[in-house]
Amino acid sequence: MENINFNGKKTDHLEFVLEKISSGNAILFLGSGFSASSHGLDGETMPMAEILAQRIADLQGFDAEKDLRYASSRYLAKGGDRLDLIKMLRETFTVKEVKDHHKAIASAPWRRVYTTNYDLCYEKASEQIGILVDTVDIEDRPSDFQGKNRICVHLNGSLKNLKPESLDNEFKLTTSSYLSPDSFLNSAWAYPFQRDLEFSSAIVFAGYSMYDIEVQKILHENPEYTSKTFFITKSLKGGRSQFVLEQFGSIVPVGVELFGEKIKNRSADFYSEPDELLLASLWEYQVRETESSIRDADVDAFLMRGDVSDELIDAAVTGAKGAPLMINREDILYASELIRAKSNIVIAADFGNGKSIFSRALRTRLTLEGIRVFTADQADLRQHDDLESIVRTGAKGCLLIDSYEQNIGLIKHYAELNPADLTLIICARTSVHERHRSLLLNFGLKLNEIVIDDLAEREIGEFIDIIDNIGYWGEKAALPEHTKRSLIKYDHRGQISLNLLSLLSAPHIVERIRKIMGELLSQPEYRDTIFAIALLSANDMPLSSSLISEIALNDRIYSSDLRGNEGFRQIFKVEGTKISSKSSIFAVSLISHGFASTYIVDQLLKIVSSIDDGDEDLKNIQKSLLRFSVIERLLPEKNRMQSLVRYYENLKREVLWLRRDPHFWLQYGMAQLTYRHYDKAQGYFDQAYSLAEKKHNYHTDHIDTQQARLYLLQSTSVLDSSKSFQLFYDAHKLLSGLPDDFHKYRQVENYKDVFEKKFSNFSKSNKSQFEISCRGMLQSMKRFIEDGVAYRSRSTGRIADMLEGILDKIKNSK
Repeated sequence: MENINFNGKKTDHLEFVLEKISSGNAILFLGSGFSASSHGLDGETMPMAEILAQRIADLQGFDAEKDLRYASSRYLAKGGDRLDLIKMLRETFTVKEVKDHHKAIASAPWRRVYTTNYDLCYEKASEQIGILVDTVDIEDRPSDFQGKNRICVHLNGSLKNLKPESLDNEFKLTTSSYLSPDSFLNSAWAYPFQRDLEFSSAIVFAGYSMYDIEVQKILHENPEYTSKTFFITKSLKGGRSQFVLEQFGSIVPVGVELFGEKIKNRSADFYSEPDELLLASLWEYQVRETESSIRDADVDAFLMRGDVSDELIDAAVTGAKGAPLMINREDILYASELIRAKSNIVIAADFGNGKSIFSRALRTRLTLEGIRVFTADQADLRQHDDLESIVRTGAKGCLLIDSYEQNIGLIKHYAELNPADLTLIICARTSVHERHRSLLLNFGLKLNEIVIDDLAEREIGEFIDIIDNIGYWGEKAALPEHTKRSLIKYDHRGQISLNLLSLLSAPHIVERIRKIMGELLSQPEYRDTIFAIALLSANDMPLSSSLISEIALNDRIYSSDLRGNEGFRQIFKVEGTKISSKSSIFAVSLISHGFASTYIVDQLLKIVSSIDDGDEDLKNIQKSLLRFSVIERLLPEKNRMQSLVRYYENLKREVLWLRRDPHFWLQYGMAQLTYRHYDKAQGYFDQAYSLAEKKHNYHTDHIDTQQARLYLLQSTSVLDSSKSFQLFYDAHKLLSGLPDDFHKYRQVENYKDVFEKKFSNFSKSNKSQFEISCRGMLQSMKRFIEDGVAYRSRSTGRIADMLEGILDKIKNSK
């Protein structure tokens, strides 16, 4: 864009801003200059800070000296009547009349509106053109307004909540449009605001001057924000004001009146139906053609940190020359057949087993087959509009949503629309999908489930070929292929995650990472930021700068020094405001080998306790950090049990409500169970059951599952055969009464240990009952599979085969 000529002859920036507003994804930030021409009850225009200061001072008869903060503080400190002050403020800031430019600006399709003004000028203008806007203060909970874009967030308080006690807190009598970093940037609204900045097409400040707002605090000196930030001001003639504002964005010196007029003239563009499908948030995938071959460096970046471009995925799927990059998964063919049959699918996998790469490869294959694929990234309000546009235009294809638990609202909207020509592909970690399956069924969605955890024999061969080529075997490089196959299939259960974690934990890989990260980790704020990135990546969460900043408990992610650091860029790929490469396996390896266990525990405790009533992403992170399976994999193997105990002991002190939460005691018990502290585990499970009884409609399925696991483990460890059988049978009864799901049948694998270690010592009647129990469980599993509810999963079949093997051995022994 050209620089503006400040005599007003060129308005290139203005045209650009109007185009961005038409996308419906621009943010509006209102200052005192926006409301200045509106009229109050007394017919006068809204006062600026100096006039308001003197009106407050007049209530006690002193000179405000043109300082609002001084006047208000002195008035309250000297015992001024709060009701008198409130009466004067209401009379002053109740808007009676707005101008045409106010209504024009309010008519635009803003993504969100923020203001530091007390008055409700924007809301009044909206009301007069038939738009209802909710007035929000920063003391309100963001979660109460999730899914709404017709809100106006008042950062310094508004007339809506004005009462005597609010004068000390949410209603801030600082300079009229002065933004206090302590009150806002540390509030629950800071994260939604920062996320709005990231996702917005433009950030428009209307009616501001350099005195109105600590711009640097808001924009974090981020060049990505600066390039899309615009200040609608009166004509400037150089000097200090112009110089300061230009550090943070582009100046559009037309004033709010002309700005409103220009919006009014373009209103038809804002709401007209486009001739072609235009998307603001969802995006359609296109295969990239490349003549380049895949290099070893590409494979190394992919395996080490998950850095693999769409072009490389396309090249691998189309069989491009060069180094072997990824496994050609057999289930991709099955998934594409389901999509062609217009069957919705769920792709599920445990941590690090490749669901995201699978979905990207599937996306490429479908596109090559002529099927349009629309992709949803991080949850965004504009996605709902895009979905309706896709359905309304009759576009045929599929909608792909990875980590779908972060986008439940969009899935519900899809279910409500029930489009005939748009097939749904959603992806999640297996445990996450288990928790959400019933919700999806309640939406009325019929889903075919594919689990991709276990590698087939051909896939194991391809994995070996990739590792042989890139040289990750280390001291195991000379092993014959059959030994490598055995290592992959049996030692690491045929799962990508366990095999890669083993390879990335090799001394030569760990030392390589330490050399790169050593200097960065010596600086506390950089260390905390890198830990936050790795933690979010390990938990399959978005790597937006706003979320990283929240979890790091600092804003160094916005620092150009960190983003430009050579070591940082070797480990993380920076694109705009996001860290684009994300490998959960590498993230776990980085945390467990790059950070001391004491630091990991202490930092996790800080993060969990810092999350109060935050955004849905933050609450999901907090829930994740309560789970034993998540915490265990982050901790170094040395002294892991002691670290786990210290974490859970301190967690209930840092977050007091956890003491009354059954799920917390379940997770604490699972930590004890894993290390065979059976008595302690039972005590914590009893605590969980007791608390669950006091909660309305709280089901105990998860507690029952772990209780059954405890009984099965105890069954193999006690000496008395009669007690051993009783523990087995108690476990079997618990599992038989649970809904069919992955967690239930995972515990059935323990039947094999009971059979091999204890069955021969059971009495005749107990042997018979053991056989009946195995047969009943096998029949239950077969119904589960035949009904089409079970996953297309090798693990499900493996457990059924195990039960059949036990029954065959019992039959042959008779």
